[in-house]
Amino acid sequence: MSATQAEREAQLSRYRHFLTFDPDNLQLLGDVADLSLSLGQFALAEQTLDHGLTLQATHPRLRNLRALLAFQQQDWILATDLLSSLLAEQDDPALRYNLAFAYYQQADYARVKRLLNEVPIDWLALPQAAHLYILTLHQLGELEAAIALAEQLMPDRQGDADLAGMLALLLLDHDKPVASQHWAAQALQWQADQPYALLTAGTLSIGQGEPGQAILQFERILARQPNNGRAWSGLGVAHLAQHDLVQGRASLEEAVRHMSDHIGTWHALAWAQLLQGDLAAADQSFQCAYDLDPNFGESHGGLGLMAWLRGDLATAETWLTKARRLAPGSMAVRYVELLKAQQRGESETAQAILQRALADLPTLGTGTLEEVLRNQPGRKSKS
Repeated sequence: MSATQAEREAQLSRYRHFLTFDPDNLQLLGDVADLSLSLGQFALAEQTLDHGLTLQATHPRLRNLRALLAFQQQDWILATDLLSSLLAEQDDPALRYNLAFAYYQQADYARVKRLLNEVPIDWLALPQAAHLYILTLHQLGELEAAIALAEQLMPDRQGDADLAGMLALLLLDHDKPVASQHWAAQALQWQADQPYALLTAGTLSIGQGEPGQAILQFERILARQPNNGRAWSGLGVAHLAQHDLVQGRASLEEAVRHMSDHIGTWHALAWAQLLQGDLAAADQSFQCAYDLDPNFGESHGGLGLMAWLRGDLATAETWLTKARRLAPGSMAVRYVELLKAQQRGESETAQAILQRALADLPTLGTGTLEEVLRNQPGRKSKS
């Protein structure tokens, strides 16, 4: 039976008392540091470990504990340095997992995959390693491999809400909404606040025309994970679906703060800014998306749209020509074409057309923009 917090605190007090008589006892120093970590007393743990490593810099247990403390401090570089040296001395599955986790936090997904592939790992005996490997495959865009592994493990992992939630999100990103919804529901049955499952359920709720439900689901994630960029992004789109441009834009701005490399979120933010008439901000957001991937057609379309709204028609046509080639169905390209059709040579400004055309836009990213615009023709200007 594991010791209670009170028992561990009493034990820590005894060990610290023993250290007053034997301050250089490495075993005692390790015990004090270990208990301090488990109790969240990180300053004491750091002080104890620094002293111990001064006495013996190569001590394996103290180095491992210092790496675990680095995890708490989110000092991933120190953690990888310590764990790499330990793994070179002794290959241990837990060490290998911890090192891979530290690299994952640094977005070095290729190295994570290599580490977890170098030696056979019993995924069932070390489920957190399986979770990390699946997440890594997801980050690398290897959705089919990630789904295959999750589905392979699932029969032996009944009750594993994290695995079921990951599988739900993978299936969602692989355009399999029915299977995705099944596993999201299963994960939430096992754990009511499983974040991957809530993220999946929230995204599906938007597509099913239930943005209010989606907002509740994304907010449940953010209550526990305030830095979850994808949850912020989903929340922003859900607010836009409710015509709440202020909250929608604010949430999307928060999303790109935590997830600055997600092109789709930059596009959603750009459209939200455009809806508010903030053309300069929208232009900047489309530019950020373009800088992430100059070959992404929708970004060309967005920049072409912004140039067109500024009246720079030559630049607009250059961007739009590229967009038509890279993304024939570009929303921005279709939108410019609709605006041109609405103008019909009238003097009314493109921005005024924009506001009327998008007044009832129900959502972003669900393929409804063209339909909305077609049903919201711009008024002719009065001569």
